[in-house]
Amino acid sequence: MGSSSTDEQKREDENDIIYDGNNSSMNGVALYLNSGYGSIRDSTNVEHDYDCLLKWMMSLQANVTHIELNELTSGRAFIDALRVIDSNYFNDAWMEVFKDANYEEREWRLRANVLRKILKSVLKYNEEICNNVISKNILPNVMVIARDGSKEEIIKFIRIVVAAAVNGPRRDGMIKNIFDLEKSVQHTLMLTIQGLEFEGDNSAECKSAVVGDRVVQPTSQWTVDFA
Repeated sequence: MGSSSTDEQKREDENDIIYDGNNSSMNGVALYLNSGYGSIRDSTNVEHDYDCLLKWMMSLQANVTHIELNELTSGRAFIDALRVIDSNYFNDAWMEVFKDANYEEREWRLRANVLRKILKSVLKYNEEICNNVISKNILPNVMVIARDGSKEEIIKFIRIVVAAAVNGPRRDGMIKNIFDLEKSVQHTLMLTIQGLEFEGDNSAECKSAVVGDRVVQPTSQWTVDFA
């Protein structure tokens, strides 16, 4: 019993460690990192969903034809995507936070620290700009992304970025861009959006805003196309 309790505490501690370059500190409340696949489809579809969501990310920038895994585990690909989604919010001042980031860094704790900052920013964006408070239950584990390159956790991270894209000031253009993608990518994005969970008394309204009012026509068409 003692060993089991120790193992459980070790897992909790690992999820809460944030590396600041010199030491580790606890910040479980701010991040509430969770492992697991959440409500994103069955794990047998991980590779398919991962590839489709990367195609969406690449479509945001005309000159991007490939995204390496290390661009995701370092946070660089997420930063580039957010800059396209809303350059007024994710502006040069915001970029100052990452001015000392080394995207080729092999120390996974440093990569996790960059991912933590990006995650905090995109969650704040979803709340302040999109009026959606993302549920703690579906947050990605940035430690596992940085250390292991977990595609399951990367998918969960991208899902929060998708929420920002389809609910931000450029949502009309973002939704139109989705329609220009191949059907399998559209379908995956639909399922990704439908897998979003929100907190608060207005959680039902938030859900409607994401998969209803603002993208009701796209999700309706996708459902018909892929029924």
